[in-house]
Amino acid sequence: MPNMESISFQRFSGRYRALQQHSQVIDASLTGTFNSLKPNRNNGKTITDTLRISSNKYPELNIPCTEYARVINYSRRENSDYCFLELYNLFAYYMKDILMEMYKLRPKSITEKSNKTLTYSKLTEFSSIDELADYMIDDIFKELESLHSTQKLVKRIVGHTKIQIPQALSDEALMYINIRHLIIHNNSKVDKDFYDKYRNRLSITPNGKVPTDYQTFQAALNAIHEYVRTIDEQLIAKNFITART
Repeated sequence: MPNMESISFQRFSGRYRALQQHSQVIDASLTGTFNSLKPNRNNGKTITDTLRISSNKYPELNIPCTEYARVINYSRRENSDYCFLELYNLFAYYMKDILMEMYKLRPKSITEKSNKTLTYSKLTEFSSIDELADYMIDDIFKELESLHSTQKLVKRIVGHTKIQIPQALSDEALMYINIRHLIIHNNSKVDKDFYDKYRNRLSITPNGKVPTDYQTFQAALNAIHEYVRTIDEQLIAKNFITART
């Protein structure tokens, strides 16, 4: 029997695999570069000479090989932060997509999530019902995102469906999604709320760097994929969205 997946989940899966591949190829590349430079760090040459690459093409790498660790570690941190930000975007795209899917089957259940109305004048700006639907879903989702709480956003989107997500799975996924909030709003530092909630699940200290290393990110990818898959399966089972085989 084929897997029962919505078109929203299939889109999510494609983005998920692309981000996973990106994270792996960058980590492999940085690890390979690090391992190539480390034994030659005191050779008196530049990084470009040691790697046999063009200093004209990579002028910022035309520096002493002794600088290799600083350069590689900085790139690891920057890429790790980027991956966690993109992981939230993957999740947000899925939640917005299922809003549209649920709207197509039960429009009133979605439009009731907002108290906004449209004037006659505004309605004349849309050339089709599909264009109007795109506008409404985009506006509703922006309103829900403005809550600045992923937990509240999920509850507002699927709360009326009464689907049952295992609490442990929900807690784990939201923990990793909340890392994105700390990267953006707290300079990648662990705040008191995050520490109190997750100190027994992650190796963290108050005001310390939030973990965004490669292994943590792979765990985050897996947790959020399972979380989204579970949401999708249950919405299909309760006929809030349709399966696409």
